Amino acid sequence: MEKVEQSGSRLAWLDTLRVMAGVSILMMHAASGPDGQPFPSIEPDGRALTVILNTIFYTARTELFMCISLFVLLRSQDRKCRPYGETTASYARRLLVPFAFWVCVYAAGNMFKGWNLGYSQYLWRDWQYTEEWLGYFLLGDVKLHMHFLPTLFALVLMYPVYRIAIRYPWLGLLAIPLILGRHELNQYVYSNFYEDKTAVQYLIRASRIVTCTAYGFVAAACWGILKRAPSLWIRRAIMWTMIVGFVGLASIKGMQAVAIIETGNWQYNYPNAWIANLAMPAMLFVIVMLAPIPWPAWISRLAPYSFGIYLVHPLALDICLIVVGKEVTNPSLYVVCKMAFTLAFSIALTVFLSRQKYLAWTVGLGGMHTSKAKGVDRQRPLGAVPAGTATQSA
Repeated sequence: MEKVEQSGSRLAWLDTLRVMAGVSILMMHAASGPDGQPFPSIEPDGRALTVILNTIFYTARTELFMCISLFVLLRSQDRKCRPYGETTASYARRLLVPFAFWVCVYAAGNMFKGWNLGYSQYLWRDWQYTEEWLGYFLLGDVKLHMHFLPTLFALVLMYPVYRIAIRYPWLGLLAIPLILGRHELNQYVYSNFYEDKTAVQYLIRASRIVTCTAYGFVAAACWGILKRAPSLWIRRAIMWTMIVGFVGLASIKGMQAVAIIETGNWQYNYPNAWIANLAMPAMLFVIVMLAPIPWPAWISRLAPYSFGIYLVHPLALDICLIVVGKEVTNPSLYVVCKMAFTLAFSIALTVFLSRQKYLAWTVGLGGMHTSKAKGVDRQRPLGAVPAGTATQSA
């Protein structure tokens, strides 16, 4: 088989996906009311735009970040294998240390928000319990998005298992039963442990980790495909198969959006919508990887900040809530302004932190204890590709 052609210093398509993931998660969280709901007290016409925006951005969720990060790890290990302990220790520093920092930041931020909105006494009460802090540091439930870091680290620990899909890319199809199995596992947990709320939380997280190995197999299979440089018709056949599947699942999400607009609730139990939520990020990864598109150079300049944008954006959302309050009369204007402010604030804060010698590590762009005279001694950001190893995909 012809080997992969190498040129340049970055994978532009991978940078594109990183930007998509960072921005989409931010926009998805901004496209809701102050209480996180789809404006149930507003008439359907008034909330239609906000629901449509939420549905569009929902296609690139944290699962896309998982595909990206595991792809980079598996590709790097395949090209220059490092010992398991060294690799996992490196990811522990890059994921869990910033995670611990942001848990503390968001715990304090939650208290400040509670003080402003009149419910800080309940947070003080919860802080007296060890269970609450264990949830913060083990489950990442201090903020909704924080679960990603410990979950990704757990997936990284299993990377030797995924590597078999590099040699046998058809094993990427294991993603199908794993994704479908999520619902069955969750149902089993809820049915058998419903009386123990704490047990349910940890078992559901275990279910998420086990089934998210799907993205490890997808990432490994994708690198296996690129590594072999298959013929153009094979690449296009895979890409169009993914596009057809993506459009089919998008139609389910479209019907769910109509139901949300009509009812004013998120319709979490809408038939098969959960399959779309879990499968579309993996499909999007494959489509962008194989699409013969000349991605613009500016994307690669923005991509290193995507992980930081993901980490800091809840600060902007909390500021919006404190400033605006809970009364919203024009959902469309509120959401558009909230998106614009959150994106601008998150980019500005991430860039600022990245330029601080002793804080760049908090957004994945520097080591904690190393610096150079002219700035941060930057480690490779999450999902970045080492220089000189770019691969052309289509």
